[in-house]
Amino acid sequence: MKKTFLLFFITWVTSGFILSQNNYNKRFTENSFFLLNSFHKGIAYFNNGGKSEAKYNYNVVYDKVCFIKNDQIYEISNHSELDSIKINNLTLYCFDEKNYELIVPGEIKILLYRKANFSSPAPEGAYGTSSNTASVSRKTSLYTGKGLYGGENVNIQNKSDSEIPIVKKYYFQVGDELILATKNQVNKYYKNNKTEIKEFIKENKIDFQDINGLKSLISFLKNLN
Repeated sequence: MKKTFLLFFITWVTSGFILSQNNYNKRFTENSFFLLNSFHKGIAYFNNGGKSEAKYNYNVVYDKVCFIKNDQIYEISNHSELDSIKINNLTLYCFDEKNYELIVPGEIKILLYRKANFSSPAPEGAYGTSSNTASVSRKTSLYTGKGLYGGENVNIQNKSDSEIPIVKKYYFQVGDELILATKNQVNKYYKNNKTEIKEFIKENKIDFQDINGLKSLISFLKNLN
């Protein structure tokens, strides 16, 4: 009986983990622009030390943190006062009203910034262009109130929708400073160690779009300090 229960428990936990991994949106369109396919419980931390618990999600296309209230979707209106937000295993840091996903924690963090590359102007009245206090439950924000893990499905996956390209840029966070993860910007920040850094990047063929390469570079930079 104990073995059966243990097997069930492991299967349930594994299934939950797989579901959480699959919950990330891979294709962004005018009908599908949230990072997670459903809202999840999270905590928003503010610069004044306050915090707010709710069900949150991140609108990648318009770079907005959103929450559920009274069965409607809202944006966080005081975004400039937001420090960070944690949604399950997802952590977002906020700098200059932009949202960066924490990819690698540590003394030197790796953050990911996403920016929509609109080939044409955003549709008038689309979610993200309305006021911060207005309800935004539209066809682009489908609230169902259902979900095995308490989430509300919001992304509408239609293959016929035009895809919105998302440009990804990695940053290093050193203290309170953000450094764009490029050879020029790293050399500029660590100007007293340009020679060593250039040699390391060349010898190790560091790809600034590869997480493993960035991790290796971070280890090297920490030794410089």
